[in-house]
Amino acid sequence: MKVLRQTKVSDGSKLTSAEQHSCFPVLTRLRNNTLVLVTRLGSNKESADGKLRIRSSSDDGNTWRHRGTDWQGPILGTAAELRAGGVTDCANGELLFSVGWLDRTDPSLPMFNPVTEGLLPIHLFSARSQSSLDKFGSLAPINVAPKIQAGIAGPALRLKDGALLQGFETNKTFHDPSPWRHESCVMRSENHGLTWKAPVVIGHDPAGRLFFWDQRITQLADGRIVALFWTYDREKKQE
Repeated sequence: MKVLRQTKVSDGSKLTSAEQHSCFPVLTRLRNNTLVLVTRLGSNKESADGKLRIRSSSDDGNTWRHRGTDWQGPILGTAAELRAGGVTDCANGELLFSVGWLDRTDPSLPMFNPVTEGLLPIHLFSARSQSSLDKFGSLAPINVAPKIQAGIAGPALRLKDGALLQGFETNKTFHDPSPWRHESCVMRSENHGLTWKAPVVIGHDPAGRLFFWDQRITQLADGRIVALFWTYDREKKQE
């Protein structure tokens, strides 16, 4: 791979302390060739003040615009850390913004419980726009039942038939002492993200040794769907 150009999208030295840490970039391209970048901003990587910012570029990444207002808590009356998100161009012309967020009702608690390996309450929501990156509707929950604690795994993928696939991974609740049974899943929507079919597990080790984190899915030209994972071996304690 040859790097042709580099562009600085965010300069933390010029931002407030609550925005200086930028992470979890999710980049998508719309059908009109607009690049859309969603990043989490916060005072640190796991801070309770995390929020999401949408930027776009119409010149292949040379320059970037801040779109709309930043996405931040509360959500449905709950103190929230917005963790990650991504924008998808739906087949009907609408835009779908998938968002993962953590319940930060008690900001003194860490995101991850080092004793139980549980996570704070985590949610998968989405918002819709007719066509504008500047104005989305309200966030609404995506039903992941019977799974729980769904951590977002990238933006929804629009398939060649117009359907959507949304990836996520399961986590334990914060105080749950039972063994962590991690699963990487996808859900399919055939109405542009209004409703979703039951989750399908695409990565899971019944023995609980291997974890399939941070899945990224794409569809090849021949129609095959490929999923990539950051895989962790709990016994060897290595990736």
